[in-house]
Amino acid sequence: KEGSGTLTMNGSLDGDFVLSGAAVCRAPTYRHYRFVVLRACGSNCNSMEFAELKLMDGDEDVTGKCSGFSSTQANNADSNSPTAEQPKYALDGSLSTKYLDFRCAATKAAANKGLIRLQIDYAQPQRVTSYNWATSNMGAGTKDSRDPTDWLLQGSDDGETWVTLDKRLNFTAPTARWSWA
Repeated sequence: KEGSGTLTMNGSLDGDFVLSGAAVCRAPTYRHYRFVVLRACGSNCNSMEFAELKLMDGDEDVTGKCSGFSSTQANNADSNSPTAEQPKYALDGSLSTKYLDFRCAATKAAANKGLIRLQIDYAQPQRVTSYNWATSNMGAGTKDSRDPTDWLLQGSDDGETWVTLDKRLNFTAPTARWSWA
């Protein structure tokens, strides 16, 4: 269909499908997903933080179905997260905790900034049709804001080869704190 108006489709489709642009396509499934933060906002930003990451399959939150998660922080000597603000808190289901990573600081190597990533692993392939993340306590729109502004959501079957599912650049986070972006 071209132009304005309503497109009505009749018939049935086997499996789960999503509308993507102008095409109906099967929603992909992957065993591994990762949220890669490329940049945080604020001209005086020394870190990146967010309260929660949620992966959805339609209306169902499938984040808690994961068999585990990992972060490059565990084996990267140049990372720095306080004990109470480790990556696991981005997946704990609580908006009152957060994941903080100091690798966005201007004094850190540029190569380390792309290593701010949270990987979520599933025992079986999992369909993810949408996702969201929640802000933490640092104020949006201030020079000290730590909200992600540039990021990727990626999927992988083997945890080695990644497909970019979504890329966001220059995102402006909501001013409300401890709320979904």
